[in-house]
Amino acid sequence: MKTMFGNITHGMAADLEFRMLRHNMLSANLANLDTPGFVAQDLKFDRVVQSVFEGESMDSRNGSTPGVSAQTVVVPGTPGADGNKADMEKNMGLMSENALKYQSTAKFLNRHLSMLKYAINQR
Repeated sequence: MKTMFGNITHGMAADLEFRMLRHNMLSANLANLDTPGFVAQDLKFDRVVQSVFEGESMDSRNGSTPGVSAQTVVVPGTPGADGNKADMEKNMGLMSENALKYQSTAKFLNRHLSMLKYAINQR
């Protein structure tokens, strides 16, 4: 898709959107720590964001690129006595990593948009 903002802006927007979805899934894992038989899940979406950076359009209805979608995977863990596989430390670590990447992308997007604004104002 050819736009004024280019693939970088769309790729960063896709990254932020999927990081938010991943945060919600990891939050659900933590909320269900005491649910018997609960199996923790995670999202893998590196290929989705990469495809947006490579110029594929993002479908705004479901937040994915054509032919590529986020993959839901089971977070490995040792089942407890009640069969629950959610591990608090593992999920907190994944959540912290995801939050850090979200913040980094948001800062980079802010700087990118600031440069565009500066370029427009300095014509």
